[in-house]
Amino acid sequence: VSSDKDLTAEEAAALGYPDGGGTFMMIKPGTQKMDGRMLLNYARFRHDDEGDYGRVKRQQQVLETVMSKMKNPLSLFTASSALGTTRAVTMTNIPNSFFLTKGITALLDMKNGIKSTTIPANNDWENAYDMYGGLGLSIDMTKYKAKAQELLGQ
Repeated sequence: VSSDKDLTAEEAAALGYPDGGGTFMMIKPGTQKMDGRMLLNYARFRHDDEGDYGRVKRQQQVLETVMSKMKNPLSLFTASSALGTTRAVTMTNIPNSFFLTKGITALLDMKNGIKSTTIPANNDWENAYDMYGGLGLSIDMTKYKAKAQELLGQ
């Protein structure tokens, strides 16, 4: 692919990849049209100043863009393809029956705008160290479960 670039270990290290060289997808800053491979790499990228938080924001941006494309009746024929692709690259334990029952209602309600939430939310966790001294998140599971059940209508 034209956006791929082979980097030496030194070039990769200069860009913040200390594990060595190889083939890297180079995505330029700014608005652009992406194919599925580039979009997936963009959404999964972790090596920015925000780390995993930045990756989550990009994934939400991708999903919001896909959903906004589905709102446009002119893109109806590509919307099912976009939804199928989104479902294929999304790992979840939510059953397909949920998407068939609740998903249709959500699609029809899109005229009112796209609603999003993040679980865990800002007040549901705190930075904490594990028993090995590694930094992680301590999540308030009671709040997390309640919010998840509310979102799933249970």
